[in-house]
Amino acid sequence: MPSLATAAVLLLATAGSAAADCTCRAGGRDYQLGQRVCLSGPSGPRMAVCGMNENVSSWIFAKEPCNVSLRRAPLRLAASSVPLH
Repeated sequence: MPSLATAAVLLLATAGSAAADCTCRAGGRDYQLGQRVCLSGPSGPRMAVCGMNENVSSWIFAKEPCNVSLRRAPLRLAASSVPLH
């Protein structure tokens, strides 16, 4: 009969491997525990971390907003039809 210490080691080993297989999904992709992504939330885009909540992988939203850069539209020059004298 295995000892209590052996049973505890086996339990911890299987729990650790189960957590290693957990991922969060967003945008059709899998993310590993601890990965950070920008997700749309009720307060707009926010950084979220893939984590565990009550033994279920889920996104945990941070208070910080996402770093978003805007791409500027190309500058368009209008041609003048008025002759310059």
